[in-house]
Amino acid sequence: MVVGNAVFGGAFTARLMRAVRSERGWSYGASSRLAIDRVREAWSMWTFPAAADALPCIGLELELMQQWIEGGITEEELEFAKSYLIKSHAFAVDTADKRLEQAIEVWLYDLPPDYFSDYTKRVAQVSREAVNAALRKRLSVEDLILTVVASESEIGAALKELPGLTSSEVVAFDADAS
Repeated sequence: MVVGNAVFGGAFTARLMRAVRSERGWSYGASSRLAIDRVREAWSMWTFPAAADALPCIGLELELMQQWIEGGITEEELEFAKSYLIKSHAFAVDTADKRLEQAIEVWLYDLPPDYFSDYTKRVAQVSREAVNAALRKRLSVEDLILTVVASESEIGAALKELPGLTSSEVVAFDADAS
């Protein structure tokens, strides 16, 4: 999933960034992330388009996600993602603070002791087939939570028309969070 995510939205040249920012100019940023957790790693993607571009941007994101899950990644994308992740890993361990944070995460999330220390070795061993199988197993455009921060009066009605939307809730920005 980590390698697949790097292809989709985990790098500046990833599919999501190219389609949303470079090709359409709908958002300054477009990325995705796979978080570490004790039970299951949550996958998320985000953009921040203008209200006028929000619906087409959401539609494109869902279309790209579906294509990514169904079509998987290419061998060229696999090699790029592995190289990127291995080379950029140095920035994840370049300070004592970052290494301490990793040690805490190993303890807190009950990760294998070599979770971070053998990261680059595991990334190097990932196959295209394993990435594509993980995408199909873990992700679906049918099972999502979509969060939109916007003026409901501007795009709320249109958002409710999104295909496949089963429910929606509007929360006022000044609602009591208690």
